[in-house]
Amino acid sequence: MKLLILGGTGPTGRHLADLAALRRLGHGPRTQPGSPRRSGGPDHRRRGDATSQRDVSAAVLGQDAIISALGQGRSLNHHALFDRASATVIGAAKATGAG
Repeated sequence: MKLLILGGTGPTGRHLADLAALRRLGHGPRTQPGSPRRSGGPDHRRRGDATSQRDVSAAVLGQDAIISALGQGRSLNHHALFDRASATVIGAAKATGAG
């Protein structure tokens, strides 16, 4: 199973990616860091904005499932982030058939 983990560079996302890699699910997880300055690491890691339909749709191609590990970080308005990201992920999943 191929996974897209949104927020994959945060503490929860890193833990999920490590667990998925240990279980050898598919070719390993693809993570989408919430912050470009934290990108790097595995080849499957890519930068993106979890509230951007274009970024999430591109990241979800070829994936079987999407996991959101987005955190509030230093955001003062994290509820808006979660609302926008949820709508974006649902739209991308419907558009690409991922799920």
